[in-house]
Amino acid sequence: MGSASVEDLPGIGPAHGSRLAQTNYRTAAKLFGRYLMCDENYSEFEPFLKRHGVTYENHRADVGTAFQEWSDKYLGPR
Repeated sequence: MGSASVEDLPGIGPAHGSRLAQTNYRTAAKLFGRYLMCDENYSEFEPFLKRHGVTYENHRADVGTAFQEWSDKYLGPR
């Protein structure tokens, strides 16, 4: 994940990425940190995305799926 832009995440893109950047979530790693703070629980993470401008449910689900897959692959299943 490194320093990849939040816009590089599935479901984000430039429009949602700019809204997240306005709230200081510019990198995928920082947003992933927020996901971890939600105990990798999508039902807790999804409202955060919605409040921060990711308006479409399927886009929020894409981010959640990508983070879950990345977490399982690199941190191990929980």
